[in-house]
Amino acid sequence: MQQLNAHDAMFAHFDNENWAAHGGIVGIYDPSTAPGGHVRFRDILAHLERRLACSPVFRRRLVRVPLDLDHPYWIEDEHFDLEFHVRHVRLPEPADWRQLCIQIARIDARPLDMNRPPWEMWVIEGLDHVEGVPAGSYAIFTKLHHVAVDGHSMRDIISAIHDLTPELDATAIPDSWHGERRPGARQLLTRAAANNLVHAPLRVARAVVRFAPAARLLPGAVLGSRGSSGGLLPPAVPRTRFQAELSPHRVLDGRTFPLAEVKRMRELVEGATVNDVIVNARDAAGDIGDGVGDVGAEGDEEEGDVVAAGGLLALARTRGCPRCSRPSPGGRALAASQLAFGARRPTFNIGVSNVPGPHVPLYMNGAKAERFFGVAPIFSGTGLVFGVFSYCGVIDASFVSCRRMVPDPAFLAECLDAAFEELRTAVGVAAGAVPA
Repeated sequence: MQQLNAHDAMFAHFDNENWAAHGGIVGIYDPSTAPGGHVRFRDILAHLERRLACSPVFRRRLVRVPLDLDHPYWIEDEHFDLEFHVRHVRLPEPADWRQLCIQIARIDARPLDMNRPPWEMWVIEGLDHVEGVPAGSYAIFTKLHHVAVDGHSMRDIISAIHDLTPELDATAIPDSWHGERRPGARQLLTRAAANNLVHAPLRVARAVVRFAPAARLLPGAVLGSRGSSGGLLPPAVPRTRFQAELSPHRVLDGRTFPLAEVKRMRELVEGATVNDVIVNARDAAGDIGDGVGDVGAEGDEEEGDVVAAGGLLALARTRGCPRCSRPSPGGRALAASQLAFGARRPTFNIGVSNVPGPHVPLYMNGAKAERFFGVAPIFSGTGLVFGVFSYCGVIDASFVSCRRMVPDPAFLAECLDAAFEELRTAVGVAAGAVPA
């Protein structure tokens, strides 16, 4: 039995009837590379059964303390049932990209069962008319709660259940797993009393001792000067259509762009990165990673600074919602502040989760993964979040929103296309260009 830390526990407490802190990733697979040219649902189940030991996420569930008097615990679910978590559906006609987005958005809108390990995997067959995807392909939407994973650990799970070649590997990972009986209320409350009455005061006392020399700087450090961004508490940003309460309904769409062209754009501005071209938001380490931030389009586009000044998502956003504000730094602290203040005091307007993926082909059950795209979590106060995932020479920029805020997701997806063409024109990169 392992207790959650305060950061992870936060995500367990914020779910409500209109939104939940889950996200995921969609892989699209071509079964023609698999033995016999097809993959059955039972083959996928058998493959996952052999890979369960690759991550503790698959078989552990949450146990809440009565009255939430302490952080929840992870236990190994003694009633774990793989077939409960892996579901099987078929895409309705016309089986195109729009139908796939609608199907995934409907699945994403459903909360996970938090009395079981907080993940689901949906096999969606019949992708017969999705542009750029071979007919007969299928998708797998892996959906996990943020209490268990972030973008990078999700990437690690995806890597663990894939192979680098289409040859089937029936070798099971050594597995010593065993289930745990759910602890009773008395045991949980006893632990909560010890944590709250003994351990927590000691932790606070140690923190006070370490923090005391800088305590006199606290007001300025937390609040900063009026209108500045130097305080620990980020400055509020103007409200947009995305800074509102969510409905329980979701929309999803996105586009794919050649990584080679993005790299060529990056090279035209000294010091620019791929992140600058896409989102123009970097943390102190220079890589947005799994941080969260908004995007903006400040800068002088006429002077050719469009790459460093705004980026693809900024341009697309300004086309679809011209009242969104300037960028601010990404990071977990911003995400927490937005969860806390939401629509009352927004600290950013649009979220971006950027997860670099592998640049070699991946296979599952012998089927080649043609592309991956993210399904990012949204929450009250930030009703539009982009997921950016790079894989095998392409970048997928997808977005999730509330149907009330983005009633026509296809329009925003078209804005992504138009923004990419605008970037091409601004920096003089022709379609199909490759880095020198």
